[in-house]
Amino acid sequence: MWATGSAHHQCAIWCARGGIPVGILGDDEQVYIVLQMDSDPDVIGHHGILRMQSNEVVVEGDLYVRDNINYLAIDTIIDDHGIVNYSHDEFEIQPFGD
Repeated sequence: MWATGSAHHQCAIWCARGGIPVGILGDDEQVYIVLQMDSDPDVIGHHGILRMQSNEVVVEGDLYVRDNINYLAIDTIIDDHGIVNYSHDEFEIQPFGD
């Protein structure tokens, strides 16, 4: 199971900032690992990655599949709906409190 929603938000930011690869969970229930954003090959700590943690987004870019793993090179965040899964009411915000 993939961590999703607002309960995961702060942890997702810290993980992305720390260099852990970021994945996008698609509407098709597939995970897409982000390889680059805005033509910047260094996605670690990229402000676009940090900004979209736990958000529902629509992106444009190139899709690569290798060994049944999906990878995205994101050119643009077309739409950002913010956090739409407010799971912190049930699970609380993790791991840093309010």
